[in-house]
Amino acid sequence: MSQYYFNYFTELMSANDLDTFFVAYRVQLYIAIIALIINLIICIYSFCVFDCFNPHTTMWRTQLILDICIAIGYILDSCSFISLENSLSSLTNNNYLISQPQQPQPTTNISSSLDQLIKLTNNTVTDCNNKKPHLFLLLACRQWAAVLVFIMGLERVLFLCYPLWFRSIRVRKSPINTFVLFFVLFSAGIAYTNVSMVCPYEPTHFTCELTWAFGIDYGYISNGIIILSQLFGFIFLVIAAFFVHRLDWPLRRFGGNRNKVISEKRKIRKIKWLILSCLVFIAFPQLLLLLLHFKSPDGLYLIKLIVSWLFLTKMFSNIYIYILATRYGKGMFGLIKEWWKNRKKTAINPNESMATIVASQFINRQVQPRQLQMLSTIAN
Repeated sequence: MSQYYFNYFTELMSANDLDTFFVAYRVQLYIAIIALIINLIICIYSFCVFDCFNPHTTMWRTQLILDICIAIGYILDSCSFISLENSLSSLTNNNYLISQPQQPQPTTNISSSLDQLIKLTNNTVTDCNNKKPHLFLLLACRQWAAVLVFIMGLERVLFLCYPLWFRSIRVRKSPINTFVLFFVLFSAGIAYTNVSMVCPYEPTHFTCELTWAFGIDYGYISNGIIILSQLFGFIFLVIAAFFVHRLDWPLRRFGGNRNKVISEKRKIRKIKWLILSCLVFIAFPQLLLLLLHFKSPDGLYLIKLIVSWLFLTKMFSNIYIYILATRYGKGMFGLIKEWWKNRKKTAINPNESMATIVASQFINRQVQPRQLQMLSTIAN
């Protein structure tokens, strides 16, 4: 019995039937919508709270924005494929009418439906990028998140090796994001150059899986960027965590300042969740797609499609990081409750003078950041 179900599952996953892919893309659409809603709510919370997940606030916000863009890309991908179902159903209806000559019907749409079916099942990399421009969004977000993991791990090692140099300067996150943006744009330029000039007629599957949608040659480059960047970032984090927990070495590097050592331990303890979430939900699915390509370059497309859904499951790690960020602070409902109370307090009473109202609002704006800073200090 188990062998029967195993063979049935293998046959189902190896199927190349269009109806099966239509069902799979509907499921992908629902998962992407759920991921979009969850990531959007957590992202709004991260921007509403002062120094949320301090001191890695900017990196967490950037990852949340990238997760939102990935969910939007999957929604567009699902909609672009599901929209073809009507044209294929018209082809089926026309074929049924042809098989019944006693009921002649106009068949002017048969040739166009056949052309659409041929274009759907015989795709090139140029067709994929023409029909699915949102592939650029998915490509940029995956590589952006991977390079950020590499930089976060490298930053922690450099903070340990050169503490005095990092003490004299302040490392800001905006230039880091700008550098990663230009790197991703340069990589995307290589991808589109490969599609338009190097191998425009390279055949690919109609699902246009992102790893090979820009050509096999660039697929290996993209896999290297996504997998190796996060792997090296994780290795750097492990090295930093190993040396910072030694007794003598970190104190000697920080000039005997135990507060600096404690602060560095706290930074490593917090940033490990950002790096591990990307490693598990971005690097691991990308590695699985690469292994499936080695196993069957021209098959197992349904399995590859299902494996690509793992990129959307990063919403679970975002939920966990949200729980960590709100352990000693206010959560989403606390912010809404506070906003509602402040809304009532800021309501203008006709019996009060304008000077009293302005003075009370000024005091509230001055006191609130101090309270939030005290809460973040206690949490850290």
